[in-house]
This record gives sequence, structure tokens and C-alpha cells, in this order.
Amino acid sequence: RQVFDGPEAVRMILLNEGVLFAVQTLIRKRLADQRQPLFAPALGGGMDLDTLIDLIGRSKFGFVHKNLAFTRIHEDSVTSKEAVLQSRALTRYCLYLLTHYGPAAFGHQYQEQLKRFRRYYVRRILRWGREVEDVAHIESHKQAIEQAGWRFGPVLMADAIVDWVLIRLGFRSAWTGFPGWE
Repeated sequence: RQVFDGPEAVRMILLNEGVLFAVQTLIRKRLADQRQPLFAPALGGGMDLDTLIDLIGRSKFGFVHKNLAFTRIHEDSVTSKEAVLQSRALTRYCLYLLTHYGPAAFGHQYQEQLKRFRRYYVRRILRWGREVEDVAHIESHKQAIEQAGWRFGPVLMADAIVDWVLIRLGFRSAWTGFPGWE
């Protein structure tokens, strides 16, 4: 396929059914002009994927099946230094993307997708808590969970652990969407 409806393309991005780099896209100026400011100040103004997903959701998305560009990912990039290596902020960012664009992309399946991601995220926070000495980073993830409407505590942790056991036993499938970067 070459053309996708916007919400379908957003759903595919959120489910990691394809990789999309904002620097490898072309966007009509009249579409970009609809978003002011172009980059959300709440995200530090540097998360271009938020802008891209928002714009794709407003229109159709065309895909060219040829290699026209490439992206070099390196350890000195802003993303590598600040988001992934220091705070694992991309997972928190994925929660933001899911809560902002998930309802339109998933429709009646949104709450189930959000619950699956929450369980995944809580397990990651628990694992990071064992690995990372910087408590502030872990706290920022707990705050993100709470800002999304859940109280980070024993009930949420038990739910995430039971989910992990059910996944290991083959009764549930694991979250396979965002993030695919870590």
C-alpha cells in the first residue's frame, strides 16, 4: 500500500508496525501551518515525532517504497544522550503519545491498549529501580504514571507482575508497540 488514512497510520506507528523518522518525511506547508506552535513547548520543543503524529492524524499518509534517505543514529545525538541513556525518557514520551493520539487511533480498543502499555511501563520502572542509582529519573516515570491517572503503588505493581507471569505462561501477549527504541 502507498496511502493510509491518518488515524490508521498513527495506530500503526503507536503499535510499532513500522518505523517512522520525522526527518524522512515531507509535509505540506498548509498542513504544518495548522499546528501552532509547530513543536509542543511542554515537550521541550524538541520532540518532532509528536508533531509528525499530530499532522499525520489530520490527513492521509503516503509512503514511497524506495530508499530515498537514511538516518544515522549515533551515541552523540541529543536523543541518545538525553532521552535514552540518561533518563529513559522515551518510554515516558510514549505514554504521552499514547494518551494524546491513542483515542483517535484505537477507538474502542484504546483503553485496552493503554492498560497493556501501563503494565509494560510499570515493569520497566521496577526494573530500572533495581538498575539505576539516580532516583530522580525513576521518580519522573512514577509521576508520569500518576499524571496519566493511576496511583503508582502496590496494586499497580502487582497488576504488572501478574501480567508478566501470564505473558510468560502464554495466556497473554506482551506489549509490542512503542517503544521500539530501547
